[in-house]
Amino acid sequence: MLRDGPTSDGPRIRFRLVGPFALERDGEVFPDRAVGSRKGRTLLKLLLVERGHLVSTDRIVDALWGDAPPGKPEENVAALVSRLRAIVGPDAITGGRGGYRIPPGAGHVVDVDEAEELTREAEARLRAGEPTLARVAAEVALRILDAGALLEDEPYAPWCDEARGELERVHRRARRAAWDAALQLSEHGWAAQVAGAVIGADPLDEEAHRAVMTAHRQAGEPGAALAAYERLRGALADGLGVDPSPETESLYLSILRAEPVPDAPPRARSTPPPERSPDPGFVGRERELAWLSERWAEAAAGKPALVLICGEAGIGKTSLAGEVNRLATRTGGTAVLTRCYEAERSLFLQPIVEAIRSIVIALPPDDVRRLAGPWAGTLAELVPELARVLRPHGYQPSSPEIERRRSFDALSGFLRHLARERPLLLILDDLHNAGTSTVEALHFLFRRSNVDRLLVLATVRADEGAEAIASLGGVAERLDLGPLSDGDVARLAERMGAGELAGRIQAMTRGHPLFVVESLRLVAEGGGGLDAAGVPASLRAAVGSRAERAGPEVDEFLRGAATLGSAFELTVAAELLDLPLEDAARRADRALRARLLIEAGASFEFANDLIREVLYATTPAPTRIARHRRAMSLVTDPEAVAAHAAAAGDRARAVEAWREAAERAARRYAMRDAERLLDLALEAAREIGDPAVEARARMARGGAREVLADY
Repeated sequence: MLRDGPTSDGPRIRFRLVGPFALERDGEVFPDRAVGSRKGRTLLKLLLVERGHLVSTDRIVDALWGDAPPGKPEENVAALVSRLRAIVGPDAITGGRGGYRIPPGAGHVVDVDEAEELTREAEARLRAGEPTLARVAAEVALRILDAGALLEDEPYAPWCDEARGELERVHRRARRAAWDAALQLSEHGWAAQVAGAVIGADPLDEEAHRAVMTAHRQAGEPGAALAAYERLRGALADGLGVDPSPETESLYLSILRAEPVPDAPPRARSTPPPERSPDPGFVGRERELAWLSERWAEAAAGKPALVLICGEAGIGKTSLAGEVNRLATRTGGTAVLTRCYEAERSLFLQPIVEAIRSIVIALPPDDVRRLAGPWAGTLAELVPELARVLRPHGYQPSSPEIERRRSFDALSGFLRHLARERPLLLILDDLHNAGTSTVEALHFLFRRSNVDRLLVLATVRADEGAEAIASLGGVAERLDLGPLSDGDVARLAERMGAGELAGRIQAMTRGHPLFVVESLRLVAEGGGGLDAAGVPASLRAAVGSRAERAGPEVDEFLRGAATLGSAFELTVAAELLDLPLEDAARRADRALRARLLIEAGASFEFANDLIREVLYATTPAPTRIARHRRAMSLVTDPEAVAAHAAAAGDRARAVEAWREAAERAARRYAMRDAERLLDLALEAAREIGDPAVEARARMARGGAREVLADY
């Protein structure tokens, strides 16, 4: 998932009010004629300027027609609104004949709101003693605000005047935050440049002049600092007939006397960073989050890092990564989330390719071509959607070894170029499910990164991902997550309205975050379960109770879907259970509301792997086997077919499918993955006891090892 990228609810709409008006959908700018008529565009601009407020129909009519309104003004306005809704979405504009408004959070973003939020974040980070994060946020805010004045194509519209004045004030605040952060970071040139832009707009701005003087002084350029003072003194004398303020005079005299440059303000945090609403289940990871926040700040300053967040399933790895994701987006970074799937392990570089895809579909085509650079041909091969944007000519594939190296170079180069323009956070969830090629690509990337503004977080189960952890040991830092403390559980229980049960919940869950949250939700929803015999309120009971409360139809649907894996397509689940598609969709929607499923693009995912595992394990074995047999005919991916065949006890079919998956991996140069798949095929062939089948598996594995020079 990409910040400012498309959502599962539909295309992403972004309105540009700074400079000439523009409407973007998924990064592509709509031509004016596609947005509507001249009056339709003016109406849209007016509603955006007044977003969040109801604009009366009378005011709209006055803005569009002035002293010559049409015969039926309300009907004309309603028709314009109807056409606009067809473009920006039916929920983007609300109201009726009395007036209309664009409500906040209606599935779109406005560049002015982005810039103001980034400016507030920069100011808050400065107060918290975090100049690096403040610099990034201010830099991105200025990238938006420096594009021009508000709605430059409506220069004489009086309804823009108040908004233009407010935008100028935000622009000034962003510039001040930028030069303050730059001075604290000893980036004298950028501080002088930003303050100089303010002076260009207002030659009498003393604070900006003092920033320029300070920047030159810190850079060891007293002559330039004194010259900046003289320019200010002359401007004040000519324009207002006054002298500089005592504060400016004091700075001038200090420079003139060559007094020592005072130390930059301390970077230690003096006030807490701005509070945000965390996930209800995010408790007790303050130390880990602070450590990762430091890594993000260092990455934003040009010190790249790869961090492996390790722990057992449900311990809170993904929640912790999600908090860093929120931090990165608030402070002006680009954040991308991708996930590794076990059934797609043999697909060459699949999670990284998915990350690249989510980035490029949210960027203007010209930016994509610039970032792709010399790797356009290889990137177009890896991400087919790029071919129509990059239009590589004359690209000639080479040998598997060369193509593999080209692929690593292309993905690494693209990510590094992107990170140099704007700090980049890449989150790889469930790295233990990644293929060898993905792990090797991460090693390749970080062995070459030195000053890139890049942080990669990978969540990984320590036991299942031991090989990946070992492979990345030389380039990655490791962060291990353990259970929550008694105090953390007490705070979480209090937050969820069950403070009196904190001790009992801690005793029966041993601080496992998912156990704790599921038990608390069970209590909050009136499900009881704390007095059950045996192992009371274990995760199995908590998940089972939640599924049962969602209804027997949902429980049946989820248990069938659990056969398909952590992620599944609705149509496949419907076929597996012999359900009409609409019936399956209704059950999935109820599971979403019960927080047992989440949306993942065109598919559904279980809200947590343990939820899926509990439902799968508590389904009778004969039922599971029958469903696996049927699933073999419903899925097309050979690795998924093999997994279903093995679970159903059909070893012969599993061998055939694993060999097919290995051949596909070999065609994409993922030879280590091909070898792993053939190991599985060989093990199943031995169980069958058919020498011919075993011989074919051995021959294929030998071919893969030959390519790897593993003689």
